[in-house]
Amino acid sequence: TATAADESKSVNATVSTAGGADTVTIHAGVVNVDTGAGNDTVVIEDASDLTVSDTVAGGDGTDTLKMVSAEAGDFDGLAATVLAKVTGFEKVLISDVYDTVYDATVYGANYIVLADDVDGANIDLTVADNATIEFTDAAGGDTDELDLIVKNAAAAGQNDNTVNFVFNVADLVTANVTYKVEVDDVENLNISAVTTDTDTTTKDYIYDGSANGGVTTVVITGTEDVQYTASTANQTIDATGSGNYTIVGAAGAMTINTGAGNDDVTAAGADVVNTGAGNDTLTSDGTNAA
Repeated sequence: TATAADESKSVNATVSTAGGADTVTIHAGVVNVDTGAGNDTVVIEDASDLTVSDTVAGGDGTDTLKMVSAEAGDFDGLAATVLAKVTGFEKVLISDVYDTVYDATVYGANYIVLADDVDGANIDLTVADNATIEFTDAAGGDTDELDLIVKNAAAAGQNDNTVNFVFNVADLVTANVTYKVEVDDVENLNISAVTTDTDTTTKDYIYDGSANGGVTTVVITGTEDVQYTASTANQTIDATGSGNYTIVGAAGAMTINTGAGNDDVTAAGADVVNTGAGNDTLTSDGTNAA
């Protein structure tokens, strides 16, 4: 762990790190940081400390910019000339409760990690097409709903946009984890459900997608169990990962495919359901499921 400049005063500093997973914290002063090889993290405590005189470079590996929610909102407001001096970072990690409006496309980050809850009304996160949002909070962000906006997805001619969710909580033993994320004007939703927990007694990730507008293809993969509720749009749901999946369909002609787990499917329309291996359960509401 290294610190670029002192947090109590403005000091010029140069930090270069070698291989390994290094952490560097940025404070006021002219700083030149090169994290080198390895999966490194640079902590931005105050976005206003960054100026056009600074250089912050992530080297080889998967590097992360880490900041609290309030600083994320300030970070995307920095001048383009300042943001251009921060290069080579693949991820942005929001380390506390997300309660701001952040446009990740301004910097160009396409992988966002939300490490805590979502709190507040009309909380927006804007990302580019095919962005990944990783959720690592065991509380599930279930206080309030996150409005996920894919930039320009509502524009004319945009009909094949994608977002990727990674559910990745370390402790899946204590309770189910519920996420509230609304996605509009996006056709493809990919959900990867994983965990670093070594306990084999797992709980479920619960995601209610019934408010999503425009999603037509959902792919669910990973080792962990997922409960997914579809929207009213016609969808193809491909839940063929190795977890046990609970799929609740909606009005409209759906195609639902499941894999090797013990899956539970509720059909709610003129659906086609293909269950794979495992001890599966199919429930129909009587409206022509096949």
